[in-house]
Amino acid sequence: MLFFEEYEQHIVIGAYQRFKTNDNLFYYRNSLYERIDYCEDSLFGALVKDYAETEHTTEDVGKYEIEKLIRSMRDSVEEMEELITAIDRHHILYRTRAVQRAQFLLLSDGSTKGKIAGLLRHYADTLQNGDSDTPETDEAWFQVFSQSYVDQSSLYTPYKRKRSTPIDEITDIEPLDDNFINEQNRALMDYARNALTLENVNIYAKELLSGKRSVAASYVLEQDPSAVVKIVGLYTYSQSPERSYNLSLQEEYVTVSSIRFKNFLIERV
Repeated sequence: MLFFEEYEQHIVIGAYQRFKTNDNLFYYRNSLYERIDYCEDSLFGALVKDYAETEHTTEDVGKYEIEKLIRSMRDSVEEMEELITAIDRHHILYRTRAVQRAQFLLLSDGSTKGKIAGLLRHYADTLQNGDSDTPETDEAWFQVFSQSYVDQSSLYTPYKRKRSTPIDEITDIEPLDDNFINEQNRALMDYARNALTLENVNIYAKELLSGKRSVAASYVLEQDPSAVVKIVGLYTYSQSPERSYNLSLQEEYVTVSSIRFKNFLIERV
């Protein structure tokens, strides 16, 4: 029983339970298969082209590498499915064996329940076989209740159901500190201004293009290396119909502040 309790504590609660929650990737296997199929069919040509441009190689090599990557992802999902199925099967088998062993120990360890079960089996066998002879006396059969079986430790206070009590009305509320409120408001405003939203990206593009027809992303990073996140935002929202700028992708690759990327122009609409 001790080993069974340790299994419950360290395996079931500590590890197996994570396989039965929504955080487990196994629950999204159908979606994963759909996405892999989508990459293998509709997105395959675009993936090959992007790989070839990024790695500066031919599309034949890109096709081979993308196929290998998709096959590896599919194999990983299938292996995960087989692994978790095996874990479930072994867990059920162990729980069944553990319960059977616990029942055996409870009925054969000399406890009161075991002695009563033994008496019932003996009388059932006697009635079934028609044996009316008095069985050989064994003191262990009749030592069901030990001395002082009913004592103070056997008694307990009956459980009383909790009753709902009225909630005390809150009459005294300490006012919040004005400085604390202003500090939190400033933090929220700073977060809203710096968030990578379409509105903020449009504002940033307007600032960059003030008095200019276009500006290169490499030039912006050379002037302000910390603007890399905003440059990524410009590229991310470049396909949005609500953008207030155009983006023209160039052929050359540039390296600015240890960052290598394909240069592009931010242009007025």
